Amino acid sequence: MTRLRILGWLAILPCLVAASASAVQLMKSSTGRPLWGSEPETLPEAVASRNFGEVVRLIGLGTDPNRAAPVRADFVGGAPLRLTPLEAAVAKGYTDIAQILLDYGASPDSDALSRLRCYAEARRSSVRDLLVSLSPEPWPDCRQVQLPTRR
Repeated sequence: MTRLRILGWLAILPCLVAASASAVQLMKSSTGRPLWGSEPETLPEAVASRNFGEVVRLIGLGTDPNRAAPVRADFVGGAPLRLTPLEAAVAKGYTDIAQILLDYGASPDSDALSRLRCYAEARRSSVRDLLVSLSPEPWPDCRQVQLPTRR
């Protein structure tokens, strides 16, 4: 082969690789399975990954913003948990997304709010001030409150 021909093949090689990857992706997507094998996020996982669009989308599809759901190990800490969306916001310290959850229907009762306040205290979360604004009564005695753990 001549040097010019080798350079020509080297120039079109990235295009061939991209075209091949696109063809594989197209075939995989036609079966309903994504190429990279991603799993759908639960609402608390969307909160923990600070995915505002997914949070709003899931709530719009009918996901209860007050219901606990599984959270895979890498989203919050290093262990799988079962958290409510607000617990996930507290765990990550995301006041802005906690406010979105409240705006879109999250409404913790007094027991849940006490648990959230104790969780915020234990995690030293910046969501603490938002929780105090929801419940200005004295801080609960957290010694008897069950905080989210591996479930």
